[in-house]
Parts: sequence; structure tokens; C-alpha cells
Amino acid sequence: MTSVYNCVAEIECDDSVAACLPPKDDELADAICERLEDYCDTVRCDSEWRDAIATNQAWWSATTIDAATACLEERSCSNLRNCLSAWSETVFEGTSLDVYPWDLN
Repeated sequence: MTSVYNCVAEIECDDSVAACLPPKDDELADAICERLEDYCDTVRCDSEWRDAIATNQAWWSATTIDAATACLEERSCSNLRNCLSAWSETVFEGTSLDVYPWDLN
């Protein structure tokens, strides 16, 4: 990931960083959505949320991804949603990406 940061740091202010960005990775979003849909009858992941996870996953540390994966071990809809809500609030804190399709509110 250091190479991505270095690439972005070298881009001129008016230039696009698109060439530096890592590819999207749907693996985590797919795993979370599959588990939610298995355990929670009324919860479905929307495309905005899936895209936010796929786009940002490459920037996260292994411990951040491990924390989301640990939530998938929960065996009830309520516990799964509570865990994922806490994880999402932490991961997306301070950003405009406050998308939680499973939020209990």
C-alpha cells in the first residue's frame, strides 16, 4: 500500500489520482452481504454500500478487515447487525460514507 500513497503524493494537485488507486475488491462486501441475507430476512445490501466497501477495502489494514470478518461469526441477526454497525461506524467515522444497510435505527 506504500506504493499507492507514494503515487498519490507525487500527483500534481489538478491531476487525477485514478491511475494510483488499487482495484476494487468485492470479497469482503460479498461475505458480509451473504451472511446478512442468511441471518436477517429483511436486510439487503444496497449497491452504494457494496461499492463503498469494495472501493475502500484496499486501503484498510488487515486488522480492520479481520474485525469485519470476526462479526461474521455472530450467529443471530441482532448480534451480527450490532457488530457490523459498530465496525462501520468506526471504519467510516469522519467520512461521508455513513452507509449501514443493517443499522438498527
